[in-house]
Amino acid sequence: MKIRNDFVTNSSSSSFVIAFKGLPNIDEDTITKYPFLESYQKIVKDAIFGNNSASYETTETEVFENLIDLRRHLFESYGYGYRTFEELCKEDSWVRSIYKKCVKKMEEGYKILTKNVGYGDYREDLFYELESDDFVVLLGEHE
Repeated sequence: MKIRNDFVTNSSSSSFVIAFKGLPNIDEDTITKYPFLESYQKIVKDAIFGNNSASYETTETEVFENLIDLRRHLFESYGYGYRTFEELCKEDSWVRSIYKKCVKKMEEGYKILTKNVGYGDYREDLFYELESDDFVVLLGEHE
């Protein structure tokens, strides 16, 4: 029997699972009036999708737009010793819980992204600052 109470790691990184519909989109008129906002958009996009961190533990972002790919990712990441995804979910309450949260959000039109963020990387705080109706942290350091 295998038991997991939470995300398991040997590192000082934080794992995030985020449901999002899109990034903030600032219209041309506003950018013309406030040019610095164009840089803001680039910084936010890079923080979410980029990997230009000094921390070797910060990983590339993976985005899932369908349940097949999400299930495959969860099984490849956490399914060692299990024959099927269904068996993994039946026995692993953590995987079952995060999968159910993701399914619910995907049914509401969200995409799911996963990312590990190394200790001291500013992204961790930024993800919580970005929380809104269109950007929901399903799993993170504060969860």
